[in-house]
Amino acid sequence: APAPEPVAAPAPAPVSEPEPEPEPAPTPQPEPQPVAAAPAPPPVPAAPKAAPVAPGSVPCDKTPVSSSGKSVSGVQTAAECQQVFNLMKQRKAFKWITYKIDQTLGMTVIDQVGGPDSTHEDFVEALPDDAPRFAVMDKVYINKDDCHFDKIVFILYNPDSARIKQKMLFAASKDAFKGTLMGISLEIQAGDHDELNEESVMGRVRDVITRK
Repeated sequence: APAPEPVAAPAPAPVSEPEPEPEPAPTPQPEPQPVAAAPAPPPVPAAPKAAPVAPGSVPCDKTPVSSSGKSVSGVQTAAECQQVFNLMKQRKAFKWITYKIDQTLGMTVIDQVGGPDSTHEDFVEALPDDAPRFAVMDKVYINKDDCHFDKIVFILYNPDSARIKQKMLFAASKDAFKGTLMGISLEIQAGDHDELNEESVMGRVRDVITRK
């Protein structure tokens, strides 16, 4: 009998490889923003310079100041009296100052001032004929060796023609008022303009210097 024909084995089916999974798309990162620089601090303004005191400018301060002595009359001293005196003494802003007693305020206040170019005659003319005044003057004495001596002169001007009550008020207030002014070299009391002429005043200044 004829041999049976061999049966061919079926070819194995090709095995398909699994497709690779797609890689996830990268998450977009935000671009870094530039960091703003801190604002520069505002410049510190320079401290204002003290304004120079203009000759003839007078403070107006009616605040009472204390005195080294008690006023017998009860009259107080306005702060402006001391302030203007210090301007004369320290900055040479004035040549002289006159003061009056304001009986309404019950205190001594500024009356008139003489600027750096004022003369001794200007001072004498500023004194009334019939009313008392306190005054201070900045006087410079030059001796024969050309040495300069700066002296502050305190003056009680109490004219004979003034009313008795006014004269008594100024006399009773003098020591307390004078005590508020530091640096007085000598005191002059006068009853009229002639006693305050420049020659007489400078003679008193010279006497104070030569006694030392």
